[in-house]
Amino acid sequence: YEFAWESIDLGGAAPGSPLVGPNGNIYIGSFASEVIKVDPATGKVTLLTSTQGWVWGGPVTDGQHIYFGDLEGDLFSVDADNGSQSWFIQPDGPVVGSPLVVDENIVFATESGSVYAVDVDGKIVWQREVGGQIYTAPVAGTDHIIVAPMQAEFSLAMLDTNGNQVFTFSPEK
Repeated sequence: YEFAWESIDLGGAAPGSPLVGPNGNIYIGSFASEVIKVDPATGKVTLLTSTQGWVWGGPVTDGQHIYFGDLEGDLFSVDADNGSQSWFIQPDGPVVGSPLVVDENIVFATESGSVYAVDVDGKIVWQREVGGQIYTAPVAGTDHIIVAPMQAEFSLAMLDTNGNQVFTFSPEK
């Protein structure tokens, strides 16, 4: 096989999915506590931003900003083109899974068992304590958000887009 460009040394594992951004660049978070931007035409790597903790979940975009969390408990918003940090917030625990863009909000879960929605300015729109520990990304359904906590009394929780709990599900034993 012939490759278009040389391999990239991420400096650490990249457990989250890479993101193809609005400008065609590829964004990758890693255990090197950073998110890099790769130009797919040339393979040129640029540091988008550094973090205090590992970036476990993959970054997501709303078309203008890149959103991602780290294991130190921060959620970041970074301009997709120039890498300038728009804002970051510190919820109640590590942000392990990828965030989710729903309508005008960014929804994310914490290891502490909470689900948050913030607006594009980083202001908390709502917060719901689901319980357990949440290590996965929230999933969007039709007008609903589903999360799967560990060590909770249930396996799945469904919230509406305003953060109200609709129901929980536990499989029969």
